[in-house]
Amino acid sequence: MTSVATEFVAEFVAQAAEDRPVVEVEPGKSIQGQVLATKIPIVGEDVAEHELASPDSRALAKDFGLHGFAGIPLLANDRSIGVLNVLDKPIRRFTDDEVSLLTAFADQASLALEKARLLSEAEREKAHAETEKERSDALYQVSNRMANAHDTDEVLDLIVNEAARLVGANAAYIRLLDGNALVPSAATKTAAEYVADTAEKNPTFDLDDLSNPMSLLLATKQPRVIEDAAQDMRVTLPARLAAEKYGFHGLAAVPLLANDRSIGVLVVMDGKTRLFTDDEVSLLTAFADQASLALERARLLNEAERERERSDALYQVSNKLASVHETDEVLDLIVNETPSGHVMATKEPLLIEDTAATTNLLMPAVRRLDQEYGFHSVVVVPLLANDRSIGVLIVIDTRIRRFTEDEVSLLTAFADQASSITSSLPVMKEDSSEARNSTP
Repeated sequence: MTSVATEFVAEFVAQAAEDRPVVEVEPGKSIQGQVLATKIPIVGEDVAEHELASPDSRALAKDFGLHGFAGIPLLANDRSIGVLNVLDKPIRRFTDDEVSLLTAFADQASLALEKARLLSEAEREKAHAETEKERSDALYQVSNRMANAHDTDEVLDLIVNEAARLVGANAAYIRLLDGNALVPSAATKTAAEYVADTAEKNPTFDLDDLSNPMSLLLATKQPRVIEDAAQDMRVTLPARLAAEKYGFHGLAAVPLLANDRSIGVLVVMDGKTRLFTDDEVSLLTAFADQASLALERARLLNEAERERERSDALYQVSNKLASVHETDEVLDLIVNETPSGHVMATKEPLLIEDTAATTNLLMPAVRRLDQEYGFHSVVVVPLLANDRSIGVLIVIDTRIRRFTEDEVSLLTAFADQASSITSSLPVMKEDSSEARNSTP
């Protein structure tokens, strides 16, 4: 590889390097390869006729009128580090004194080059150490902030803002896994409209579709860097259009991993066309590892808190149920202990997000009543005794919502307790016509 040349031979050297960019360090293959391999100078009267010069090199030397030459090894601690080539226009042979002088000069030059190389390496190592220290300090500070956050939403908000700050990006957002899909979970204020826009067009990413860069990232667990998200064809069309609309270009995406399991994706974006460096991606990856641990810790803490609240609620209700002995009283207590009310159903829980939009599950009369009283969402939980249906517990809400798995699980556990108590109570016989006609 050519490093430097005088102005006189600069064009010759450039064309020679283009014709032969790599020189093999092997005797008999080329003039420079011979010098490097043997560590012995080579002197010739005419490089345009020398047997070790390639046909292209000989022709090029003739074109530039170069003839006399000397190739002197550059040695550092008896190790070949290069070749000093001296060329002249006349056909001539450099004298022994000239070769001796060039060799002594080459030795001094080699020492200077080696000293410069060592100093340059030391500077790079120093700069790298300073960068690593800054990186460690930044990660330590962020880690402390995340350690003091316990609510999942608080942790998510902290992650996106710190990620953007760490690499000097304009925006950041997170998509977390929900089942087999990636859903928007948090974004900086600068990315909120972009995320809302893309989420509206692509609410989720199917992880089985590896043509999508996000799905591929989770499958490979490898970061992705895109210089211009508004132009790169690997980005989905809706995302490209949104990037152009909101002025985002440079993009880096890293996986969020917990125990080597993908839980989501962290994305940072910049307002200019930009290729995030390896160091920046490495920093984001290290940060993403810390963020994943913080998210998992927050999730476990939230689950533990929900479980405690669930246990407390079941314990209180169980005590109240145990204190009554009449079937009607127990049923009244069940209804009163749920926040939204109850109705009858089947053996499997059933969730209705909006009764007004459901045509195949409810009778028209029931839908009219729901509309009249402003009821929308419903969850239906079976009351079972020895796997035999004895009724259902239905919770109704005036909001359009989908009850969560935790809420359904809590209601199911409560229904099981209620069923076991009601099935053990004596059933009162109603033999009067008044009683038969008083069914609620």
